[in-house]
Amino acid sequence: MKRVIHGLIAAFFAMTLGSWMPSDSVASTSQVFGAPQEQGKIERLDLQSGELVIDDTLFRLSGAVAVYNYRGFQTSVDALRKGQRVAYNLAEDAAGVQAVSVIWILSKK
Repeated sequence: MKRVIHGLIAAFFAMTLGSWMPSDSVASTSQVFGAPQEQGKIERLDLQSGELVIDDTLFRLSGAVAVYNYRGFQTSVDALRKGQRVAYNLAEDAAGVQAVSVIWILSKK
């Protein structure tokens, strides 16, 4: 009987260890924190052409740009608005062109 109880406890312990690990299926609700490279204010946004002007500098949006709201939850590029304060990271795309790869919305607008 002790072996059965110890076996059940060990199985339960093993299951709880695996349950805390993050998975890709919850990416839209998990918070993401990091140190952005740059900050600024959106002055112009053209999602059709994939262009973004932040503090008088024109940037291209990466094809796989990730956008996070001010609470740290992932959202879409549709949440971006002119006048918002943002933090962002730049990365080179496949063609070697620098583009905005991650944007954090800092303002609540």
